[in-house]
Amino acid sequence: MPKYFFGITLPATIDAEVESWRRRFRAPKTPAHITLIPPFLWEGSETMLINAALKSINNKLPFSVTAEELGSFGKGVIFIDIHPSNELVSINKELAGNLSELGIQLDKKRYYPHITLATRLKPGQFINYQRELADYSPKFSFECDHITVFILDESGKFNRWIKWTELNLGSN
Repeated sequence: MPKYFFGITLPATIDAEVESWRRRFRAPKTPAHITLIPPFLWEGSETMLINAALKSINNKLPFSVTAEELGSFGKGVIFIDIHPSNELVSINKELAGNLSELGIQLDKKRYYPHITLATRLKPGQFINYQRELADYSPKFSFECDHITVFILDESGKFNRWIKWTELNLGSN
């Protein structure tokens, strides 16, 4: 059964900056992104999935996404913190609601937008990476005009998330 997730990809210049840190910290090779909806299984038609997503974003206009410093989840994940704007939270809620109507079971955790730099860290790694990041204070904004649907590619030696399709905001 295919596995998907929804996210926002980064503009090329920001992506290059973020990826340099992610590669340094050996983060998963998933393209850098802000997760909108975490991974879920879907065995229905691709058209139904896309239509549920479009229903969530057809009335949305492009909006600004702003990064605000670094954060962590315990000592296992280091990330760039993203301001949870009304637009970002609204898209998350509408996507979750429309996917739920399809019968997709989603994690009920509070939505916390971020860009992962390092994950699955051991305590020593966390301390070392925090030191390396001591002078890094990311502050950037970009306009989000689309969302990306990722699919888990299980065809190779290692499973990896790839961009499957992009959906423009305000498509109607």
